[in-house]
Amino acid sequence: MPVEFNVVVRMKKRLEEVISREKLSKFLEESAKFVFAEARERAPVRSGKLRESISLVKVNDLHYVVGSPLEYAVYVERGTRPHIIRPKRARALRFVVGGETVFARLVRHPGTKPHPFFAHALQKYRAQWRKIWKSVMGGG
Repeated sequence: MPVEFNVVVRMKKRLEEVISREKLSKFLEESAKFVFAEARERAPVRSGKLRESISLVKVNDLHYVVGSPLEYAVYVERGTRPHIIRPKRARALRFVVGGETVFARLVRHPGTKPHPFFAHALQKYRAQWRKIWKSVMGGG
């Protein structure tokens, strides 16, 4: 077992000694809901498919996953470098530019700028987690 994982396991056990499992579970649930809502709010919208694909999955009481199964979500999040696009099943690429159909053997794509909607959701969470903690745990 890697050292980092041992530390996480020890921290989890210590937290469970100090805080009830129910409260810890509620804190993690509220945290996951916050990140989910922020990621959906910040996701770019062209067709709405990416935003709608963002999901919140409860694996167990202490494990939630927020993400998107769409293959291109990571490219939207991190951006892309300039690259060449070639046809996979045909002799030429076909696309429309300015209302005109264009055929090309390859396209030199300039790349895309990152739109880090998940990273921004996590940054906002980092600024808010204490408020979520206090609302679940009570007190100041």
